[in-house]
Amino acid sequence: MSTPMPPGAGGERLPTAGLDDVEAATEAAIADAVQGAVGAQNATGRGLRGAGPQVVEAITRGARRSVTVGAAMARALTPARDLEEIVAEFAPVGWGGLVQVVGEPLGPLPGGAPRRRAVLPDQATVVQEVAGWDIPARVDETLARQAARLDVEPEARRPRRVGIAQRALWTQGLTLIHRAAGVGSAWFAGAFGLGLVWYTREDERVCPVCGPLHEVPIPRQGGGFVLPPPPGATWRGFTGLPPLHPRCRCFPRPRHRR
Repeated sequence: MSTPMPPGAGGERLPTAGLDDVEAATEAAIADAVQGAVGAQNATGRGLRGAGPQVVEAITRGARRSVTVGAAMARALTPARDLEEIVAEFAPVGWGGLVQVVGEPLGPLPGGAPRRRAVLPDQATVVQEVAGWDIPARVDETLARQAARLDVEPEARRPRRVGIAQRALWTQGLTLIHRAAGVGSAWFAGAFGLGLVWYTREDERVCPVCGPLHEVPIPRQGGGFVLPPPPGATWRGFTGLPPLHPRCRCFPRPRHRR
């Protein structure tokens, strides 16, 4: 599970509880899937691969929830003065042309209907975004590699290998959860015309590659935010937003646009 974020302005705790809940639920679901599958097949590679559908479902569900959590965290991290300014300038905008209309009233639309500020991405768009990550193929690749190793292990060492496989799948799930939270933060910043900066946890666990990125602005590129790969970044999954590497704890934080 992630280390809690540092206090925000004024000493308040940042809203990580929702993300922690997603992480805990996803980790438990992966463990149940793996242990159930190998238990039914006596810790064979075939049995391990049988966990695939449940693992895919667990990671996909966690990623979808985390997009919304990331957007909510970004809203909570946006200074009140910025929220007040963007309300006055708001026009209906969205991510992929869709928005979820929830939030504070902004005055009537033509015909008298109330206009509300969108603060969360709609679920149809969330589903579409996460589907593009090809989670089934990622999980299958990991399971195939771990299953091949399991089948050549002596029987006495197979429980250890199953544990390694479970941790590999959890690393994959955790990293995609963090990716999803970053996507949600970027959606919120883009929808309200805010900037984004890269934040680390500012502790002794920050890696040498992520450390220099603390408070570095993430440039806009096309319809989103993309930071060019920094020196030392070799993970093929880096998309220009946190996470920079597997188990990366960095996150994007909104900043004043001026």
